[in-house]
Amino acid sequence: YCLQSPEPFVRLWLEILVNVPDWNRDHNVMYLMDIVIRAAFFHLDARNSTELIFANLYS
Repeated sequence: YCLQSPEPFVRLWLEILVNVPDWNRDHNVMYLMDIVIRAAFFHLDARNSTELIFANLYS
């Protein structure tokens, strides 16, 4: 895809995963979320998107 950062994919996947009913209790969703968040960790814009998605969930 010739992207400089995984941010669009991180945002896409996290938005999909947090919309799964009871996502925080589903081990399969948590497994996928762990992989996505690990990919985002070393990219500042992707990490900021991750933090923003979770901040919006818990605010």
